[in-house]
Amino acid sequence: MNGKKKSAISVATTESGSGNNITKDIFDYSTKRLKEQGIVEKYLKKGAENAISGKALVNMIGCRSTRQLQLLVSKERQHGALILSSEEGYYLPSDGMKGREELTRFIATYRSMALSTLKVLNAAKKALAIADGQIEVDEILCQNDLG
Repeated sequence: MNGKKKSAISVATTESGSGNNITKDIFDYSTKRLKEQGIVEKYLKKGAENAISGKALVNMIGCRSTRQLQLLVSKERQHGALILSSEEGYYLPSDGMKGREELTRFIATYRSMALSTLKVLNAAKKALAIADGQIEVDEILCQNDLG
């Protein structure tokens, strides 16, 4: 870091369009805008020990909520930003082997969350496949075997 303090981003600007005033949120999630600005990424430091809490980032960036920050982080990640997170907050990977270890931990955490989500989705899909009032064929077969 160069020691310069970064100023907070204003949350909205007003534009004129077709004679009407419209409010355009700076949190424009277009690919071009994300690559140009890296709104969250530019506030982060390298290394897990330098993680910045979500609450602090909300205030620094000017988000309306933690949820808005999470959406912004997600969009930046989807467009290639290596924004890592831990219980302590958000950060960029360190250089060298330390950074590889941070990335490996991050990948393991997100892989575990993804697998857990898939299990939930599979259970929901299975429940959806059974129409209301319908019983599974296996249950009928088991009842016939017992009776």
